[in-house]
Amino acid sequence: MKTPEEIELKEPEQAISLHKDLFMPIVLIKGLMLSLLRLSVNSSKDIVFTKYSSSLNNIKLDLNKVAQFKKICGFPQNTNTVPMLYLQSLFIGQFGKYITSSFFPLLPMGLIHTKQKIIQTRNINQNEILNTKFSLDRINIDEKGLEITFLLEITSGSELVWKGITTTLSKSKKYKKRRKIDQSPEALSPFTIIDVPKNIGRQYAKVSGDYNPHHLSTYFAKLFGFKRAIAHGMWSLARSVAEMEKQFPDNELFSIDVSFKRPLFLPGTAALAANKDNDHILFELRDNTTKTPHLAGIIQTR
Repeated sequence: MKTPEEIELKEPEQAISLHKDLFMPIVLIKGLMLSLLRLSVNSSKDIVFTKYSSSLNNIKLDLNKVAQFKKICGFPQNTNTVPMLYLQSLFIGQFGKYITSSFFPLLPMGLIHTKQKIIQTRNINQNEILNTKFSLDRINIDEKGLEITFLLEITSGSELVWKGITTTLSKSKKYKKRRKIDQSPEALSPFTIIDVPKNIGRQYAKVSGDYNPHHLSTYFAKLFGFKRAIAHGMWSLARSVAEMEKQFPDNELFSIDVSFKRPLFLPGTAALAANKDNDHILFELRDNTTKTPHLAGIIQTR
Protein backbone atom coordinates (compact mmCIF):
# COMPACT_ATOMS: atom_id res chain seq x y z
CA MET A 1 0.00 0.00 0.00
CA LYS A 2 1.34 3.42 -0.97
CA THR A 3 1.94 6.06 1.67
CA PRO A 4 -0.85 8.68 1.56
CA GLU A 5 0.16 11.96 -0.06
CA GLU A 6 -1.10 15.24 1.33
CA ILE A 7 -2.81 17.61 -1.11
CA GLU A 8 -1.95 21.28 -0.76
CA LEU A 9 -4.86 23.56 0.12
CA LYS A 10 -4.94 26.65 -2.08
CA GLU A 11 -5.18 30.30 -1.10
CA PRO A 12 -7.09 32.50 -0.61
CA GLU A 13 -8.89 31.06 2.39
CA GLN A 14 -12.66 31.27 2.29
CA ALA A 15 -13.69 32.40 5.79
CA ILE A 16 -17.48 32.42 6.25
CA SER A 17 -19.24 34.03 9.20
CA LEU A 18 -22.72 32.60 9.80
CA HIS A 19 -25.48 34.47 11.59
CA LYS A 20 -27.74 31.47 12.18
CA ASP A 21 -27.63 27.71 11.81
CA LEU A 22 -28.84 26.11 8.59
CA PHE A 23 -32.18 24.41 8.02
CA MET A 24 -30.96 20.86 7.50
CA PRO A 25 -33.76 19.48 5.25
CA ILE A 26 -32.84 22.13 2.65
CA VAL A 27 -29.15 21.22 2.97
CA LEU A 28 -30.02 17.54 2.49
CA ILE A 29 -32.04 18.20 -0.66
CA LYS A 30 -29.24 20.35 -2.07
CA GLY A 31 -26.71 17.63 -1.23
CA LEU A 32 -28.75 14.97 -3.03
CA MET A 33 -29.08 17.15 -6.11
CA LEU A 34 -25.37 17.98 -6.23
CA SER A 35 -24.51 14.30 -5.81
CA LEU A 36 -26.29 13.65 -9.11
CA LEU A 37 -24.39 16.43 -10.88
CA ARG A 38 -20.83 16.27 -9.57
CA LEU A 39 -18.24 13.79 -10.79
CA SER A 40 -17.02 10.96 -8.57
CA VAL A 41 -13.54 11.29 -7.13
CA ASN A 42 -10.66 9.59 -8.90
CA SER A 43 -6.92 9.49 -8.33
CA SER A 44 -6.32 12.76 -10.18
CA LYS A 45 -4.28 15.40 -8.38
CA ASP A 46 -6.02 18.09 -10.43
CA ILE A 47 -8.91 18.39 -7.97
CA VAL A 48 -8.54 21.79 -6.32
CA PHE A 49 -9.40 22.44 -2.68
CA THR A 50 -9.15 25.93 -1.22
CA LYS A 51 -8.64 26.71 2.43
CA TYR A 52 -12.02 27.07 4.14
CA SER A 53 -13.48 27.90 7.53
CA SER A 54 -16.82 29.01 8.94
CA SER A 55 -17.88 30.33 12.31
CA LEU A 56 -21.13 30.67 14.22
CA ASN A 57 -21.19 32.65 17.46
CA ASN A 58 -23.46 33.17 20.47
CA ILE A 59 -25.08 29.74 20.34
CA LYS A 60 -27.70 28.96 22.97
CA LEU A 61 -28.20 25.23 23.30
CA ASP A 62 -31.65 23.78 22.72
CA LEU A 63 -32.29 22.27 26.15
CA ASN A 64 -35.04 20.00 24.82
CA LYS A 65 -32.63 18.50 22.28
CA VAL A 66 -29.95 18.08 24.92
CA ALA A 67 -32.46 16.24 27.13
CA GLN A 68 -33.60 14.03 24.25
CA PHE A 69 -29.99 13.29 23.32
CA LYS A 70 -29.31 12.17 26.89
CA LYS A 71 -32.40 9.98 26.83
CA ILE A 72 -31.79 8.13 23.56
CA CYS A 73 -28.05 7.72 24.24
CA GLY A 74 -28.40 6.63 27.86
CA PHE A 75 -26.83 9.59 29.70
CA PRO A 76 -28.18 10.65 33.11
CA GLN A 77 -30.88 13.34 33.05
CA ASN A 78 -30.20 14.83 36.48
CA THR A 79 -27.24 17.02 35.49
CA ASN A 80 -26.76 20.40 33.83
CA THR A 81 -23.61 19.36 32.00
CA VAL A 82 -23.68 18.65 28.26
CA PRO A 83 -22.44 15.25 27.03
CA MET A 84 -19.25 15.86 25.08
CA LEU A 85 -20.64 13.77 22.19
CA TYR A 86 -23.68 16.07 21.84
CA LEU A 87 -21.46 19.04 21.01
CA GLN A 88 -20.43 17.36 17.75
CA SER A 89 -23.96 17.99 16.49
CA LEU A 90 -23.42 21.77 16.67
CA PHE A 91 -21.32 21.44 13.50
CA ILE A 92 -23.84 19.57 11.33
CA GLY A 93 -25.06 22.78 9.69
CA GLN A 94 -21.56 24.11 9.02
CA PHE A 95 -20.48 20.74 7.67
CA GLY A 96 -23.52 20.63 5.39
CA LYS A 97 -22.93 24.17 4.16
CA TYR A 98 -19.35 23.35 3.18
CA ILE A 99 -19.97 20.10 1.32
CA THR A 100 -22.82 21.69 -0.65
CA SER A 101 -20.80 24.80 -1.51
CA SER A 102 -18.81 25.52 -4.66
CA PHE A 103 -15.61 25.16 -2.61
CA PHE A 104 -16.19 21.39 -2.20
CA PRO A 105 -15.76 19.65 -5.59
CA LEU A 106 -16.78 16.11 -4.52
CA LEU A 107 -20.04 14.21 -4.00
CA PRO A 108 -21.74 15.56 -0.84
CA MET A 109 -23.46 12.22 -0.15
CA GLY A 110 -20.33 10.20 -0.87
CA LEU A 111 -18.41 10.92 2.34
CA ILE A 112 -17.83 8.09 4.82
CA HIS A 113 -17.12 8.98 8.46
CA THR A 114 -14.08 6.84 9.32
CA LYS A 115 -12.49 8.36 12.43
CA GLN A 116 -13.35 10.81 15.17
CA LYS A 117 -11.31 12.40 17.94
CA ILE A 118 -12.75 14.68 20.62
CA ILE A 119 -10.92 16.59 23.33
CA GLN A 120 -12.81 18.44 26.06
CA THR A 121 -10.88 20.50 28.59
CA ARG A 122 -13.68 20.81 31.18
CA ASN A 123 -17.35 20.09 31.73
CA ILE A 124 -19.63 22.40 29.78
CA ASN A 125 -22.85 23.70 31.30
CA GLN A 126 -25.94 23.53 29.11
CA ASN A 127 -26.66 27.23 29.78
CA GLU A 128 -23.30 28.49 28.49
CA ILE A 129 -23.15 30.65 25.36
CA LEU A 130 -20.85 28.94 22.86
CA ASN A 131 -19.03 29.79 19.65
CA THR A 132 -18.08 27.29 16.95
CA LYS A 133 -15.44 27.27 14.22
CA PHE A 134 -15.35 24.67 11.42
CA SER A 135 -12.22 24.33 9.28
CA LEU A 136 -10.96 22.19 6.43
CA ASP A 137 -7.79 20.84 8.02
CA ARG A 138 -6.03 18.59 5.48
CA ILE A 139 -6.58 16.19 2.58
CA ASN A 140 -4.61 13.04 1.84
CA ILE A 141 -4.83 10.92 -1.30
CA ASP A 142 -4.15 7.18 -1.56
CA GLU A 143 -5.47 4.14 -3.41
CA LYS A 144 -8.78 4.28 -1.51
CA GLY A 145 -9.52 7.85 -2.55
CA LEU A 146 -9.40 11.14 -0.68
CA GLU A 147 -9.19 11.28 3.12
CA ILE A 148 -10.60 14.63 4.22
CA THR A 149 -10.04 15.88 7.76
CA PHE A 150 -11.97 18.68 9.44
CA LEU A 151 -11.10 20.62 12.60
CA LEU A 152 -13.99 21.58 14.90
CA GLU A 153 -13.52 24.05 17.76
CA ILE A 154 -15.84 25.36 20.47
CA THR A 155 -15.06 28.33 22.66
CA SER A 156 -16.88 29.73 25.67
CA GLY A 157 -15.92 33.39 25.74
CA SER A 158 -12.26 33.28 24.73
CA GLU A 159 -11.67 29.83 26.26
CA LEU A 160 -11.23 26.84 23.96
CA VAL A 161 -13.27 24.15 25.75
CA TRP A 162 -13.85 21.50 23.07
CA LYS A 163 -12.04 20.32 19.95
CA GLY A 164 -12.97 17.67 17.40
CA ILE A 165 -11.03 16.11 14.54
CA THR A 166 -13.37 14.48 12.02
CA THR A 167 -11.91 12.22 9.32
CA THR A 168 -13.96 11.24 6.27
CA LEU A 169 -13.27 9.23 3.12
CA SER A 170 -14.41 9.91 -0.42
CA LYS A 171 -13.81 6.59 -2.16
CA SER A 172 -12.20 6.33 -5.57
CA LYS A 173 -14.32 4.48 -8.13
CA LYS A 174 -11.15 2.62 -9.15
CA TYR A 175 -10.56 1.21 -5.67
CA LYS A 176 -11.66 -2.36 -5.12
CA LYS A 177 -11.67 -3.45 -1.52
CA ARG A 178 -9.93 -6.70 -0.77
CA ARG A 179 -12.61 -8.80 0.86
CA LYS A 180 -11.61 -10.35 4.16
CA ILE A 181 -13.64 -11.78 6.98
CA ASP A 182 -12.80 -10.55 10.46
CA GLN A 183 -12.19 -13.74 12.38
CA SER A 184 -9.93 -12.29 15.04
CA PRO A 185 -10.94 -13.22 18.59
CA GLU A 186 -12.29 -10.45 20.77
CA ALA A 187 -9.43 -8.87 22.69
CA LEU A 188 -11.85 -7.55 25.30
CA SER A 189 -14.63 -9.20 27.27
CA PRO A 190 -18.08 -7.59 26.81
CA PHE A 191 -19.66 -6.14 29.93
CA THR A 192 -23.05 -5.15 28.51
CA ILE A 193 -25.38 -5.71 25.57
CA ILE A 194 -26.81 -2.67 23.81
CA ASP A 195 -30.20 -2.89 22.13
CA VAL A 196 -30.35 -0.99 18.84
CA PRO A 197 -33.99 -0.05 18.07
CA LYS A 198 -35.32 -0.03 14.52
CA ASN A 199 -36.20 3.67 14.69
CA ILE A 200 -33.01 4.92 16.40
CA GLY A 201 -31.81 6.50 13.15
CA ARG A 202 -34.85 8.76 12.99
CA GLN A 203 -34.68 9.50 16.72
CA TYR A 204 -31.02 10.48 16.56
CA ALA A 205 -31.56 12.56 13.42
CA LYS A 206 -34.06 14.75 15.30
CA VAL A 207 -31.57 15.66 18.03
CA SER A 208 -28.38 15.76 15.96
CA GLY A 209 -29.60 17.22 12.66
CA ASP A 210 -27.93 14.39 10.73
CA TYR A 211 -30.68 13.32 8.32
CA ASN A 212 -28.52 11.24 5.96
CA PRO A 213 -31.12 9.02 4.25
CA HIS A 214 -29.42 5.67 4.90
CA HIS A 215 -30.08 6.16 8.62
CA LEU A 216 -33.81 6.82 8.19
CA SER A 217 -35.29 3.81 6.42
CA THR A 218 -34.40 0.55 4.70
CA TYR A 219 -35.80 1.91 1.43
CA PHE A 220 -33.31 4.78 1.34
CA ALA A 221 -30.51 2.60 2.71
CA LYS A 222 -30.85 0.21 -0.23
CA LEU A 223 -30.44 3.13 -2.62
CA PHE A 224 -27.03 3.69 -1.02
CA GLY A 225 -26.04 0.03 -1.22
CA PHE A 226 -26.98 -1.14 2.30
CA LYS A 227 -29.28 -4.08 2.99
CA ARG A 228 -31.07 -2.21 5.82
CA ALA A 229 -30.97 1.16 7.50
CA ILE A 230 -27.84 1.69 9.60
CA ALA A 231 -27.29 3.43 12.93
CA HIS A 232 -25.39 6.70 13.03
CA GLY A 233 -21.79 6.06 14.00
CA MET A 234 -21.98 8.96 16.44
CA TRP A 235 -25.05 7.45 18.14
CA SER A 236 -23.23 4.12 18.49
CA LEU A 237 -20.28 5.97 20.00
CA ALA A 238 -22.42 8.11 22.33
CA ARG A 239 -24.40 5.07 23.48
CA SER A 240 -21.14 3.25 24.19
CA VAL A 241 -19.67 6.20 26.09
CA ALA A 242 -22.81 6.48 28.24
CA GLU A 243 -22.42 2.84 29.29
CA MET A 244 -18.71 3.28 30.00
CA GLU A 245 -19.42 6.28 32.22
CA LYS A 246 -21.64 3.97 34.29
CA GLN A 247 -18.99 1.22 34.27
CA PHE A 248 -16.20 3.60 35.35
CA PRO A 249 -18.08 6.26 37.37
CA ASP A 250 -15.04 7.78 39.10
CA ASN A 251 -13.36 8.88 35.88
CA GLU A 252 -13.91 12.18 34.08
CA LEU A 253 -13.46 11.90 30.32
CA PHE A 254 -10.81 14.05 28.68
CA SER A 255 -10.55 12.70 25.14
CA ILE A 256 -12.07 10.06 22.86
CA ASP A 257 -10.30 8.64 19.79
CA VAL A 258 -12.36 6.17 17.74
CA SER A 259 -12.34 4.39 14.38
CA PHE A 260 -15.62 3.40 12.74
CA LYS A 261 -15.40 -0.10 11.28
CA ARG A 262 -18.55 -1.60 9.76
CA PRO A 263 -22.23 -0.59 9.64
CA LEU A 264 -24.54 -1.39 12.54
CA PHE A 265 -27.81 -2.49 10.92
CA LEU A 266 -31.22 -1.67 12.39
CA PRO A 267 -32.60 -3.25 14.44
CA GLY A 268 -29.93 -5.24 16.24
CA THR A 269 -27.93 -5.87 19.37
CA ALA A 270 -24.30 -5.02 20.00
CA ALA A 271 -21.80 -6.14 22.63
CA LEU A 272 -19.73 -3.42 24.31
CA ALA A 273 -16.36 -4.35 25.77
CA ALA A 274 -13.89 -2.16 27.64
CA ASN A 275 -10.70 -2.49 29.62
CA LYS A 276 -9.30 0.25 31.88
CA ASP A 277 -5.56 0.69 32.39
CA ASN A 278 -4.64 3.64 34.61
CA ASP A 279 -6.08 6.69 32.84
CA HIS A 280 -6.91 4.94 29.55
CA ILE A 281 -9.94 2.88 28.56
CA LEU A 282 -9.74 0.63 25.51
CA PHE A 283 -13.17 -0.21 24.09
CA GLU A 284 -14.88 -1.87 21.16
CA LEU A 285 -18.45 -2.42 19.98
CA ARG A 286 -19.25 -5.59 18.03
CA ASP A 287 -22.34 -7.27 16.65
CA ASN A 288 -23.63 -9.50 19.42
CA THR A 289 -24.14 -12.47 17.08
CA THR A 290 -21.58 -12.27 14.27
CA LYS A 291 -18.89 -10.43 16.31
CA THR A 292 -18.47 -8.01 13.41
CA PRO A 293 -16.63 -4.90 14.72
CA HIS A 294 -18.59 -1.65 14.51
CA LEU A 295 -16.19 0.70 16.26
CA ALA A 296 -13.06 0.61 18.40
CA GLY A 297 -11.16 3.28 20.26
CA ILE A 298 -9.48 4.63 23.33
CA ILE A 299 -10.66 7.06 26.00
CA GLN A 300 -8.31 9.16 28.11
CA THR A 301 -9.58 10.06 31.58
CA ARG A 302 -8.35 12.40 34.29
